[in-house]
Amino acid sequence: MDRKEIGLKYAGVFDVLKFAFWHQEPAAADEAVYRDLRAHAIQALPAPVLCELSLPPALFRQWKQEVVQHVIHYHAYLHAQHSIPLTVPYVILKGTSAAQYYPCPEYRSMGDIDLMTRREDYETACRTLLENGYLEVTDENDRRRGRHREFSKNGISIEVHRFFASMNDLQTVMRFDSLILSCIGGERVLPDMINGLTLLEHIDQHMENGLGLRQIIDWMMFANRCLDGEGWKEFQPLAREMRLENLAVTVTRMCEMFLGFRENAWCGGADEQLCADLMEYVMCCGDFGGKMDRQETLSTGRAEKLRHPVAALRELQRRGEENWPGAKKPLLRPFAWMWQGYRFFRDTDSLAAGYVEALRRDKLFDALGVRREAKGLVSFENGILCNKHTAQ
Repeated sequence: MDRKEIGLKYAGVFDVLKFAFWHQEPAAADEAVYRDLRAHAIQALPAPVLCELSLPPALFRQWKQEVVQHVIHYHAYLHAQHSIPLTVPYVILKGTSAAQYYPCPEYRSMGDIDLMTRREDYETACRTLLENGYLEVTDENDRRRGRHREFSKNGISIEVHRFFASMNDLQTVMRFDSLILSCIGGERVLPDMINGLTLLEHIDQHMENGLGLRQIIDWMMFANRCLDGEGWKEFQPLAREMRLENLAVTVTRMCEMFLGFRENAWCGGADEQLCADLMEYVMCCGDFGGKMDRQETLSTGRAEKLRHPVAALRELQRRGEENWPGAKKPLLRPFAWMWQGYRFFRDTDSLAAGYVEALRRDKLFDALGVRREAKGLVSFENGILCNKHTAQ
């Protein structure tokens, strides 16, 4: 779709956000617009103008009640963050570090509390949380890799990071994390320019598996506060060094085109069709891919993994060993790939559609220069950053 088609298709959502952030034309909303905002975890953002929106009375009451619940959760989240019992230095990533740039931080949706410590303090931080009544909920793969551990208490999770960046290039990962680590020991919020890099890298990390408007708006709010002419001159060298400059320019121009963000000379040369393609993808994904159709996602994922012969055979064998009861017998296990191959290819129409969509997304991601799992991500094993790549 081109810019005009996307603008028309999602006009209700865009108009509400423009009105909420920039006080553009008063907007109307219906159940469909509300559901879209919820799917992107941004339904509380219009709270300051809710009374001025043209809404059905029942929807207004429902929306207002959810905003109240949202604010209650925000303050519980804030209390949990202020009560973290760590004595070692750390910085907060995302969450309130992103919300600080919003006009009303309490309306930004909160998930986990993400923090990062110095490497030598990582185990101490994790042990301290356990000693203070937190329950560890790290999954097996994350525990083995040692990139981060997750703890929960009173319904709020804390992720303690040993590493943050997740990219295809080892040197860039090391340089990115070194910038964060160099800031630990003073304030618990990163300096603006480093914080902006983490918001951009958060977009990069979630692009393939589903990126929603919440992450895009985090970036827009940061750019609005920090990237005027002089701010961009300071930020650009960092973004270029981290191979994120094109992503920064494209996302910002996309916000100008669709979300009413002010125009910035430094992103005026962005490819507008690429911006439109990215917005179409974002709107289809929802928050962390929550809107994506499960069958379509499975088909696209299968097609991506089966495009290269050697990788395809490994994937079929791995899935066959997991799914085929016969693979439990040593004599039959080597043939698990045949059983799984039949399962994958029996729905050829779905696989073909997934293949077409995979090619389309490949083109989008390549143009943006974002990380790609198929190209192998820098590996974390037992808490060590490895000089190798793994397709995770």
